[in-house]
Order: sequence, then C-alpha cells, then structure tokens
Amino acid sequence: MATQTLNASTPGLVGWTAGPETRGTLTLVWSCVITIFACTWTVLHLNVPGRTEGAMAITLRKMKWMAINVLFPEFIFAKAVCDLRLALEELREFDVNVTQKKTRLQLCEWTVSYKGVSHEWSWEFEYPLWARGLYGLLGLTPPEPPFNEKPLPQWISRIFSLISSNAKSPENSNDPEAQHSNGQKDPHANRATSSYNQQEIAKVSKDPDALSSRTQEVRLSQTPQKASRAKLRTVQKWTVVRSYYAQMGGLLYQSRSSNPSPLYHSCTASMLTQRYSFVGEECEKHLFRHLILSERDIRDKSKADWVLKGIAVAQVAWLILSVIVRSIMHLPITQLEIATISFAAMAILSYAANWWKPKDISQATILETPAFGHTPKEQAYTQSLKLRLLSPTEAAESIKHIHDKLPRVPNDFVWMEGDSPLIFTIMAISSLGFGGLHCIAWYFQFPSQAELLCWRVASVISATLPAITLGINLIIHFLVTSYTNTRIASMLLRNLEPLNDVPDIWDHFDSPEWWSWPYEENVFLFRSPLGSRDWEKQRPKTMTANQPNFKFWSEFLNFGPELASFARKWRQMKEARELTPYAARMLCSEWLRAGSSLQDLSKSEGLCDFWQDHEDYYVRRKHKISIPDLPEPTCVAFILRTYSETVKQCRWWERLRKFCEKASPIITIVSGVIYTTARLVILVLLFTCLRETPAGVYQVTPWLNFLPNFS
Repeated sequence: MATQTLNASTPGLVGWTAGPETRGTLTLVWSCVITIFACTWTVLHLNVPGRTEGAMAITLRKMKWMAINVLFPEFIFAKAVCDLRLALEELREFDVNVTQKKTRLQLCEWTVSYKGVSHEWSWEFEYPLWARGLYGLLGLTPPEPPFNEKPLPQWISRIFSLISSNAKSPENSNDPEAQHSNGQKDPHANRATSSYNQQEIAKVSKDPDALSSRTQEVRLSQTPQKASRAKLRTVQKWTVVRSYYAQMGGLLYQSRSSNPSPLYHSCTASMLTQRYSFVGEECEKHLFRHLILSERDIRDKSKADWVLKGIAVAQVAWLILSVIVRSIMHLPITQLEIATISFAAMAILSYAANWWKPKDISQATILETPAFGHTPKEQAYTQSLKLRLLSPTEAAESIKHIHDKLPRVPNDFVWMEGDSPLIFTIMAISSLGFGGLHCIAWYFQFPSQAELLCWRVASVISATLPAITLGINLIIHFLVTSYTNTRIASMLLRNLEPLNDVPDIWDHFDSPEWWSWPYEENVFLFRSPLGSRDWEKQRPKTMTANQPNFKFWSEFLNFGPELASFARKWRQMKEARELTPYAARMLCSEWLRAGSSLQDLSKSEGLCDFWQDHEDYYVRRKHKISIPDLPEPTCVAFILRTYSETVKQCRWWERLRKFCEKASPIITIVSGVIYTTARLVILVLLFTCLRETPAGVYQVTPWLNFLPNFS
C-alpha cells in the first residue's frame, strides 16, 4: 500500500529526450545574430594603438571598424589579403637588403657577458612553409634560393615518419645499417667516444619557442683540469609574424630631436627595406641591438582568442550545413540566414588571410637606438585608402615617400602600388560575391511586393556599386596623374626639340664660380647694369659695402639649380620615353614640377635678365661653348618662353585635371551614401521579413539537433 502511494506521488522519470521539431523566431534570430557578431568582431586585426591613447579611444575605434565590417566586409577581406602580401614581400625585401649589403645591417649581432658566461645573440630570416608556392599564389617574387624555410610541425612530421617506417620492407629489419638509421644504438659507440667525453663535455639546450629562436649552450674545456668559459648562443628568426608586427606599428624608434620629451615613431617593415635608408653608422649597424622578440612574446601581446575563433568557426559551419540541408530537403530559408551565410563566407576568407597576423596588441616594443632616415627611392607601397579616393593628386604625391613619422599606423593604410592597386580588384570581385549571395533570396517570399523590390534593388546595388565606383576612381586617378602629365610632357618635349643639339652647359648654372663670393658681392653683381658686370673679379669692400636688403635672395640662389634640374630631367625624359612608358610617367611629374618652380622664380624683377647675361658671357664667351641658333637669344629665355606657351596650350588638360580632382570626392561620398543606405535597407529587411514567413521556416531537420550550436 505504501509502495503504491510513493509511486503515485513521484514524478515521472525520463531518459534522453529529443528536442522540439520546430524552432522559434527568437531562436532563429539569436543564432544568426550571434554568428554575425562573431564574424564581424573576431575577424578584426587592428594595428597597434598609440602610446598615449586611452582604453576608451581604443574601444571606440574597434567599434567603428566593426560597423565598417558590418556595412562593408569586402574591404576587411581585401585589406587582409593585401596585408598578407605586404608582410611576405617586405620579409623578402628585408632579406635582400641585408644580403646585398654584405653585413648584418639592422639584423645585428651582439654579445652579453656576465659571471664567466658569454651570450651571443643574432638574427636570421625564416620564410613560412611552402614559401615559393605561397609567393607565387599571391603574385609575388619568391625569395632567391637557398633560403631558410619553416619546418613542418612536429605532429605532422611524426605522422609522415610513422607512415614511411610502416611502408619499409620487413626484410630490412635484419640489416645492421638499417637498424642504425632507424635510431638503434651502436654497441661500439660508447667505447669509441668514452675517452673524448671524459675530456670534453658539450651540452645543447633548445628554447621551447623553436619557431622564433634557437638557443644553444656549449661548455668546452681545453684540458681535463681547467674548464673554458661557458658560451651561450641564441638565434632569433625574423619571420612573417614579425614582419606583420612591424607593419602594424609594433616597433617604435625614438626620433633624434632636441625636444625635452622623447618622440616615438613607428618603425614599419617598409623602413627595413632598400626603399628606406637610416642615416648614421650607429642606427645602421645596431637598430635591432638588444631586441629580444620571439613569437611567444608576440603571442603573449596578441589577444587572438583561438577558443572564441574556434567557436565562431563551428557556429558558422553549423549554419552553413543547416542551410545546405534545408535546401536539399526543400525547406524554406529566411533572408536572415542568407545574409548570415554572406558574412560567414567573408569571415572565413578573412580568417585565412590573417592566419599569421597578431590581433589586438595594445603596447608596442621600443627599439633602443635613436634613429633618423629618409626615402632614397621615391616608392612607397602603403597609403590611406581614404586619401586615394578623395584626393588623387595628393595621393600621387604621398605614395612617393615612406611615412616615417607616424605615432601609430592608421588602420586604413593598405598596399596601394601602381595606377590599378590590387585592393581595388579584390574589393570589386568580393563585392560581386558578397552582394550576389544576397541575390539568392531573389525569389523568396516577402511580406509585401514593396519589400521584395527593396531587397532586389539593395542587393544589386551592394553587389555592383563598389565595382563601379572603384572603376570610376581608377579612371579619374589615371586622368589626374598619368594621362594629363603625359600629354603635357609630350607637347613640351616636342616644343623643346631645338635644344637637342645644345651641349651640356647646365653645370655652369648649378654651381657658378662667383657663388663663392661673399653675400655683398653677389648682391652688387646682381644690381650692376646689364653689360657692365664683371664676372671675373671681386669688387673692393668699399664698393660692395652697405648694399640694400636683397628681397629676392632665395629666388636668386634657386633659379640656376632649378634651371639645371629642369634641363637634366628633360634629357632623362627623352631617354625614358624610349625605354618604357612607366619610366616616363615616373619622371613626368618631377619634370613638370621643376618647370613650374622655374616659371615662378622668373617672375622676380631682373632675375631672368641676370641669368641670361650670365649665360651670354660666362657660358658662351668665357668657356667658349658653341650653342646652335635658337628662336630666342639664350637658352634661358627659350626654356621659359616654351614652358609658358606649352602650359597655355595645355590649359584644357589642366581644367580636366581640376574637374576630376573635384569630382573624385563627390563621386566617392555619393556612392558611399547610396551603398550604406542599400546595406542598411538589407539589414532592416532581414528582421521585418520575419513577420510573415512560410510555415516550413520553423521546421527543424531532425539530425541537425545532434550538432552543437549556440541558439
């Protein structure tokens, strides 16, 4: 009786129970929203913040870039690919720079001695696994063999060793040589080396961070009674991770200045190549002196949470699998799931491109040696994307010099080399793919016809507008820089053809002998009437004293060198046009700038007449240089008149340049507003369309219940 009462009062007990065969709206929304958040937050690998920036500024910057990732994930992916190419290219260029100089420049060696121990530190280069294939895949020049390549991970090597050992023939087991090669000890080995081991002991220890450094400790003794000094050697490896680290602004150098407080600037990976030159023997040989930077140190600074990334990848994989299964079973899919798949695809590609890049490093490493340098080759790879889109002319000037005074590296600095940067192509293609995935919902059921139309228009805009805008920007940039300059240069070269037979007289303008005279005598020479100047003798101080202030002194000094510079670039332009159009475009802007400066200097009163008089006597009569007949009495007058007339003839091209310069920011801003509006419309429709969906949307495929997910 008591047993019956107990059974009646005890609640029913059950075992494993399957989940419901339907899903709710909140479950669907939460699953997709958490996936989109994971795809837009964890994929960000921002550059190192400034030394004085606070936590609020850093957080707001990351939120800003998360919003950019939600609206324009194509840029994040394209930037990741370009950053990978830049890190690999600058790793190779750094290696070439060190190798060609035949010294350990930048990657120095140093020794630290203490308590009878000598510790030698050095650097070497190490390329990623399968480097040649990776460089070829990314369209880069591979490193010259032989080069040090990162070995396979130990667990993969063990698998290969196990497979190869199992594949060996059993007959080889009785072969003594095979036994020795398989790691079996030779019984005579100890007897052969026992006497040696009693006199000399060698100890080798390896750093756990074998990927970034190798430490060997060797203790040797000259005699059994007296031991020698212990020696340690650590070889650090400059890898693609460290190239990324420098590219992100992870290395800071102290600028040489007289300020009471030190000024720190980012030592980017570009500054370690031949495109940049440090001034001074100390910073050339010891820039990395006492720098101890292992990959473990960088990983310790990095906030790359692989657990969170793993969860994000698992959630993305579950969602993709769910959508595929639903399409196979002919179950309806929501617009929200399609959009989430689009974000997931971009996130997976970005994860792959950022595989080696450190994440969320909050503090940079300071180099010990103060440094100063310049850009000997007018060629930089990186610049601001915003600058390129809004001001083509300024961008063309900015790309010539490496930015070496940055307190931090801006996050929109990307590889922007050439008239058609690769990032534009990647963004255009990825936009077509990202927007095209939204077009999968072209025939989905919408609550109203208006929402269906809005979805279709917004999807087409998000897929095509970036490619159209970037294409227009490329055309504008070409018209503003290369095309206009080339047209003006072609016309100017044609008008300057009478100078082809003129000998090289330009050194007499660059540094005339009377420049060594005192200031007062130069002023007196300039103020002397035409035809009465004595270019040979200095005047007595009684004649040159108390000269009035010479307000054109800087113009007086610069006119001759500018004229010589213009003439030299004119000869270079003629030679470059016969070589390649690219070389001509590189010199074109410099030549036209010299001509414009020369024209401005000639407006100073009496300056043009003075240099014509200098040419007439100093060049023609004193040095007896024969100059063929020209349309003007002197070369100075002919160059100035020809340049002025050419500029007037090319006013249409200048008007085109100014029009394109004004049109570029307008087109960029208008396109940005339209694209942002289209993306916001899509984001709104993702949730409003859930108010009226087919009933099958909430039906769950049974076997997916056994897969873990966050919902």
